[in-house]
Amino acid sequence: MAVDALGVRTSGSWLRRLRTSNPFHWALLVLMALLVGLPAVFLITGQSFPVPDSHGYCPSPSQLNFENYGDVWWDPSTYALFYNTFIYVFGATAAGITLAATTAWLVEHVPISPARSGFTPACL
Repeated sequence: MAVDALGVRTSGSWLRRLRTSNPFHWALLVLMALLVGLPAVFLITGQSFPVPDSHGYCPSPSQLNFENYGDVWWDPSTYALFYNTFIYVFGATAAGITLAATTAWLVEHVPISPARSGFTPACL
């Protein structure tokens, strides 16, 4: 077929490459899994255990129920928090894309060959 003629690997080859890949890739995968997974686990399990607040008050397990979720969703400050989060995400994404596009354009179009040896790897 045309796919085989182009040299595209068939299914199953990614598994062989994964088994023989660089140990650095595995270490990076484990690090990223820990950085993403541990906060998620703490968030999910933390809602089930009572924790004393700054005044030493510790709620009883009977006070930890799904009614508290309703209190949070109906609180107007929750929607202000969502709005602020949206503004932050939109601004950070726009700034990041602008900076990345500008840097990519500079690397490709500006003739800075003596500095390119150090500038291009620094951008990555």
